[in-house]
Amino acid sequence: MNKYIAQPKFDLNVVTIYDITAGSSAQPIVLSANADITALTQITGAFPNQGGPNSVLIYQDFSGKSSPKQCLIVAYLGATANNGQVSGGAVYVFDLDAIMAAGSGMLPAAIATLQFPGYYPVGMAIQPGTGDLFVATPALAPGSNPTVTIFPKTTGGTWSNAGSNNTTIDYNSLNGFSSVPSNLAFDRHGFLWMTSFGGDPTYNYLLCLRGIVSAIPASVSPPPIPLPVPSQAKPAFFFTNNYAAGNVAGMLPVTQIATTPPTSTNAMPAHLWGLSSPEGLAFDPDGNLWVANNNEEYDGSDINPKFNGSGGGSIMMIRAKYLDQLLFPTAPADGTQILLNSIPSGSAVVYYLGDQAQPGGLFFDGYNLYVNDENGVYVSSQETLVWRGTVANGVLSNLTSVPQPGGLRVQTGSSNGNGTMGVFNFAPNATPSQLLIKDGAWDTAGSEPDMLTASEYAWESSEIGVYVTAQSGLGAGSILNGSVNWSNLGMGADGKPEAFLYVRVTNVSAAPTFGTEVLKLYWAHGSAALQWPAPWDGLVADVSASGSPALGGYVGAVALPVMAAGATSVIQVVWSDVPAPLIYTDEAGDTALQDHFCLLARVEGSGQYPFGMTDPEQWNFFGYPNLLPTQSYLGTNVVSNRAIAWRNVQITEDSGQMVKHHLGILGGNYGTVEALIGFELQTLGRDGKAHAFEATVHVIPHGSARRRFLEHEGLKRGEGGRFLWVDHRAGLRNIRCLPGEVLPFTIEFRMDREYQDYAVRVVQYEEREGHRVITGGQTFVFGEVKGFPIRTRAHYGVTLR
Repeated sequence: MNKYIAQPKFDLNVVTIYDITAGSSAQPIVLSANADITALTQITGAFPNQGGPNSVLIYQDFSGKSSPKQCLIVAYLGATANNGQVSGGAVYVFDLDAIMAAGSGMLPAAIATLQFPGYYPVGMAIQPGTGDLFVATPALAPGSNPTVTIFPKTTGGTWSNAGSNNTTIDYNSLNGFSSVPSNLAFDRHGFLWMTSFGGDPTYNYLLCLRGIVSAIPASVSPPPIPLPVPSQAKPAFFFTNNYAAGNVAGMLPVTQIATTPPTSTNAMPAHLWGLSSPEGLAFDPDGNLWVANNNEEYDGSDINPKFNGSGGGSIMMIRAKYLDQLLFPTAPADGTQILLNSIPSGSAVVYYLGDQAQPGGLFFDGYNLYVNDENGVYVSSQETLVWRGTVANGVLSNLTSVPQPGGLRVQTGSSNGNGTMGVFNFAPNATPSQLLIKDGAWDTAGSEPDMLTASEYAWESSEIGVYVTAQSGLGAGSILNGSVNWSNLGMGADGKPEAFLYVRVTNVSAAPTFGTEVLKLYWAHGSAALQWPAPWDGLVADVSASGSPALGGYVGAVALPVMAAGATSVIQVVWSDVPAPLIYTDEAGDTALQDHFCLLARVEGSGQYPFGMTDPEQWNFFGYPNLLPTQSYLGTNVVSNRAIAWRNVQITEDSGQMVKHHLGILGGNYGTVEALIGFELQTLGRDGKAHAFEATVHVIPHGSARRRFLEHEGLKRGEGGRFLWVDHRAGLRNIRCLPGEVLPFTIEFRMDREYQDYAVRVVQYEEREGHRVITGGQTFVFGEVKGFPIRTRAHYGVTLR
């Protein structure tokens, strides 16, 4: 398997694909207009300019549910008439396997053509969770508003005009109408972002379009009452320059980025507009937002920015931590304007690339940033294909000109498309790199879907560990610790408590990895109701606790090293600002609800959804204000993808002899539609198999769980807020749970006879069409139980005390 880049060459009317694998000397694949585009240019042949490809996307789905597995998507800008109007644009979808097999020459016929009557496509993005294609299009006439067109992903196929929706972006709340949308990108919460540029810094915007959602995914069954795709939507909030002539205070401080070789000998400006012809848009693995400015409208002084479109290029970065603070706990009201110079110091920076570079599309492959240069800068007598740099902790470095291989040169006065490129791994009929995080001790082959895990439940991985201090010597056979005392944690550089997480990753393929794969870690307060991405993305709060602390969040990410076939690595990720258990709901001194935490590990092999996963993940879209009606089942994501593992297990030294245990459970519904849920209590013997122990079980509900459990037929009300679980083998069924509702309760579990070494598993499920779909669960192990690691004289589980 090799690594490639697909790049739109606008003025040459071609798409080129280059092999950028280290050490490769392969010639570029040059793809000229296919029959569809040829017909299009004949229709528009009366116009002086014939248009060309503006941006490309690569979509790879190896689940076997879609055909073809790998698609090249091209946004074709169409032709420009003498009056400046553009028409005839379309999005073409190609079979990437067929293209790579054909090599250079005419593109094979498109397998789908998505039309835009009267206007043309610019930027594109794939919505995580649905696979729907979002395309930005300019306004149809001066003074009108641009649109985002949504093409639904078809079941088992590509995308279709049928069922497409147009949403007009309401610019009435902005400074003016003379702004053209450019590129789109989705953040880690599933919110859509767009760049938009005008004739001067007054009309340049960076917009969060969180209210725009697609139609109901076909995977949702039965379909809930559909909510209409809005015909018009205000930006949730948008960034602008604090523009006024001579207003240096409105500009952002500049960091000179040393390009190799250098592109300019000009003195570095002290300040620049953060949004100046903004085009490229991308999020790095840590969620930091990067925006490319095609030209900086800068003439060498901070006082007199020029507007003739011939300035140098720049790239702006806004840190994820600041963006998340805007979204949680309360996002700005729709249409809120945020001035760039109001961003706290250190949370935004502009990198000046010099007076020749004109960055357009951006793409992250791991922590490598690729910058599409529209100007085709000549560096040391060689034409630049792209700029490639590395990002670490939001800092860009080592930006290097990648020279154009032989065989194709950008002509004088021409340009690459200003949209995104596609960087992808490819081999004919291949699957993604097979990096495995075991779901349990039995998971040795990393089969997908892992049916053994499906029967043994998906949250019992022992491949994720937590420690107070950094460890060394952890290997393939090491037991990874699962408990720390929060009061023993040291302080990080930011003065906040930090812990050290370790994840064991194995390459089960027959080939080495690329070293661009990224391991990401998330935490959540212990819960049987977990979905994806909420609450792991930090947008859900414990509203019953003082200060409404987040019920989850992003820990961090690291680039994985190149791993040989069969190799295993234990990777460290530092968990900064570890939440204190005592900040969470404490009902009548019941600390069982406080100290249980969950961890989720994911290896991403691509920066584009579905992120290199074999089976595209389900999303719950919890953060959408108009509540897109979807549910996601985290267990399905884990079982279907070897690169995802989940730990929600609490293991103690206590063997449980005649001991009364308090098991803190957090049930609920992190989906966006009402659900009927239930709970099942299972007991396992020392052999790890189901065992019907004799036990007395009480339930102590807290918060909203009180009214849900009050009249439940399976519970008998007792004293002190306790309910006897009459038949714990029968479970608790038909509990109504609203979207976002959290049900905290404690299970008081006491063995009626003396037993040693057992486990209690609490499973939450959703009842749909007469079937039970497991949502999640929490497992508690007492002593030694087969299939679970053993650790004496310490708690073992994701526990903070």
